[in-house]
Amino acid sequence: MGVIAIRLDPRKLENPDTDMRYDIPNKIQLHSGGTITDDGYDYLDEGDYIMVIYLSSKNPESDVDIVVDILSRNTFSGNSVLDVAQIGIKSSDKYELKYPSGSSMEVNF
Repeated sequence: MGVIAIRLDPRKLENPDTDMRYDIPNKIQLHSGGTITDDGYDYLDEGDYIMVIYLSSKNPESDVDIVVDILSRNTFSGNSVLDVAQIGIKSSDKYELKYPSGSSMEVNF
């Protein structure tokens, strides 16, 4: 199984509700027909409680597009999450940034 990670900075959210850690993976699992499932969440120790939501997938390279599509069509706790999300897939021991595409920023998942 592969891992897709969604990184959210609460400072960039209109309503940084912690329930999104459950709502986002539940909606993704439902709309992906169960091919993408909840794999937990964590907070990065960067001083601002950056939330990272982890998802399991057999095909993360293609399923990341499904995640982006679902986030683009839905809001969570009044937040347009895709506008502030960084999404990566686990590659070996690090994460490769997939969204926003073409970004050269280094992201910690």
